[in-house]
Amino acid sequence: MQTMGEAEAQAFGLMIRNQRRAMGLRQEDVALATGVGRRYLIELEGGKPTARLGPALMIARHLGIIPGLANAIPETRPDTIPSILPFLED
Repeated sequence: MQTMGEAEAQAFGLMIRNQRRAMGLRQEDVALATGVGRRYLIELEGGKPTARLGPALMIARHLGIIPGLANAIPETRPDTIPSILPFLED
């Protein structure tokens, strides 16, 4: 049975993967653009709960995903930012 943190890590990783694919990007593209290793991105998309937060948020920003901040950024329309909620539903 997954803990809440593990379930959230899985959901976040799935959201990152789906958004990357929707944008037509390869893991190598995102890794190069954000300065992280491809191995890190693989682990992040796989839902590794111990992935470092800083690089994960940088990748999310690169893909247009800003967790919990959509309403705090005036130039960002909340309806254009993917939500993590559908990935938490099982």
